[in-house]
Amino acid sequence: MKLPILIPAALLAASLGFVTNASAQLKSSQAKNLIRRVAGSNLPSNAVQIKQIADRDSGSAEATAQIETAFRFQRDESGHWEVRDVRVAPDAWEDMSAIVAGSVSVPADDCDDGEPTKGQDAGKLGPKRARCLLANALSIGLPSDAIRIREISPLDLPLSTRPSATVVGTVQVDFRFERQNKGAWQISAFRTGNRDWARLDTVIALMDSSKREKAKMEMEALANALQNFRSKRGFYVASDKHPVLVDFLTPNFIADVVRLDPWHRPYQYQGERDRFTLSSDGPDKTPNTGDDIIFKRP
Repeated sequence: MKLPILIPAALLAASLGFVTNASAQLKSSQAKNLIRRVAGSNLPSNAVQIKQIADRDSGSAEATAQIETAFRFQRDESGHWEVRDVRVAPDAWEDMSAIVAGSVSVPADDCDDGEPTKGQDAGKLGPKRARCLLANALSIGLPSDAIRIREISPLDLPLSTRPSATVVGTVQVDFRFERQNKGAWQISAFRTGNRDWARLDTVIALMDSSKREKAKMEMEALANALQNFRSKRGFYVASDKHPVLVDFLTPNFIADVVRLDPWHRPYQYQGERDRFTLSSDGPDKTPNTGDDIIFKRP
């Protein structure tokens, strides 16, 4: 099953329990607050601008919003630029590979037209190329005012072998709102460009499923590193603090530092000389609940 496209703002769309106070009509301030905090995101107030609101009936409304956020771009193995991450809070990014799955693919070369092909600027990420790549990912036909690039900053990442850049841009997104039994509003669906409406609850459930698999892979990598540590030292790391575990394992036993789970919460570690438990709080971000992800040895 393909995951519908989810752009910043709808990574960006409110966890389904986030609602505003009851109101007969959806107000601009209500729509803005819901969009800012969708799916656990936390966008600055000035990052969301409501362009228009239209009532569909007594229990639903639609709003068009202009959302500004940052994207991380990186060159792939073929040398073409691609969108890798999107910023959903001042200190939180989401992986775009799970967000943009199912979008219509356009040959990477099609976004290289008009960019320098010779000299020191050859292959650099310019505004035209960045705009084309984002528009392709979000199914926005160009030319269009629905997507704009504000600035591009090259990134010099330690140990990175591929060029990277941060792109700040604005994207236009349509949101559909529904009133609940008690009269409070919440976001029910969204769309970008010429795509169909996507139900938020379905998208969030699919994303959480993808994140669960990622968490399992990361914990398995940590567990394998711990096994290698025990093979060398004769025991596991004895600690109840995950940062202590990471300090012991890097860089000799694991190359990539894994501190936060896919929901941006710290992994938990309980270790003794002969056993250990790794855990994630899961989608609800609350320990000791039914959606926790747990990895034990032996």
